Amino acid sequence: MNSVSVIIPVFNEEKTVANVIKAVLSSGLALEIICVNDGSTDKSLEALKSFGDKIELNDLGKNHGKGFALAAGVKIARGEIIVFLDSDHPNLSKDHVRDLIEPLLNHGFKAAIGLALSDSTTKFYRSLLGILIVSNVFTGGQRTYFKETILPYLDQISKTGYGVDLFLNSLVPTKETRFVSL
Repeated sequence: MNSVSVIIPVFNEEKTVANVIKAVLSSGLALEIICVNDGSTDKSLEALKSFGDKIELNDLGKNHGKGFALAAGVKIARGEIIVFLDSDHPNLSKDHVRDLIEPLLNHGFKAAIGLALSDSTTKFYRSLLGILIVSNVFTGGQRTYFKETILPYLDQISKTGYGVDLFLNSLVPTKETRFVSL
């Protein structure tokens, strides 16, 4: 079985980050949880420290942007599969975490992108997929990739700032990407 590293970039998300971490912990699928504090000025760092050795904490000290934080996490990740989770997801569950990993583990996909939609909305959304693919609008922060897919692009990822999701869209063809309802 492939090992899984979960990377959570954190910037001023003291109210939501603990629930995201708890969802990952309860999934039982992560080899490691890497939280990258990207210069938070609220109590996010304290919330992260409260998890002790259950997470690996990388405190950047100052804000560099989401892309830089993700790249910093990938550089220290040991897993073969990388899961990116935004720290502000209000209702992330252990099932969502599993749903993001499963397409790579069991179905031959090279990426998974979480969409904050109900199952019925997802069916409609899939019918519009061709239009959305052309415009490359998938900006969800809940994503999964094989580490080998990401490694050659770490330099570019670190420079994308908050446009990193759009950059990541270009790494894997849409036909090799599973879109997951969260």
